[in-house]
Amino acid sequence: MRFSVSKVVISILMIFAGYTQIRACVCEIVPHRTDFRRAVAVFTGTVSSVQNLSPPEDILAMQPQQTRHVSLVVGKRYKGAKTATEELWSYEIPLSCGGFQFQVGKGYLLYVKRAHGGSRYVPTACSPSGQLIARDDWLEARLIDLDKWTFRFWSRIWPF
Repeated sequence: MRFSVSKVVISILMIFAGYTQIRACVCEIVPHRTDFRRAVAVFTGTVSSVQNLSPPEDILAMQPQQTRHVSLVVGKRYKGAKTATEELWSYEIPLSCGGFQFQVGKGYLLYVKRAHGGSRYVPTACSPSGQLIARDDWLEARLIDLDKWTFRFWSRIWPF
């Protein structure tokens, strides 16, 4: 077998091309109960404000660019979310895991986690979170599940 230098160089470049700084979101597809169990809080809320603030250290460690501080008036609480208003941090970078483009006055269903073990909430793109839009069958099915006490009970104790 005879190898040309150009084929070897191209092969090496193709191998190392996978080690670039470009990141895309790859999400594991899991049952809705698993998403519910993994979230620290699950609630609906209407955005009251979106601000560009300097993020705290635990948020800065996650994503230092284009960080937004979002305040929401809580509608329904399914898990966690003990107060009438909640605050979270989000970043709005296309193709990033966790980025949402929140709009003031719009409603959202949110499955949130804590930022690096801290006390601040952050949403993740790898969950059923999303904007509450009329006639969204997929999101409507999630809301129907969440309204059932049996779903919330079994989600917490049965690992599937």
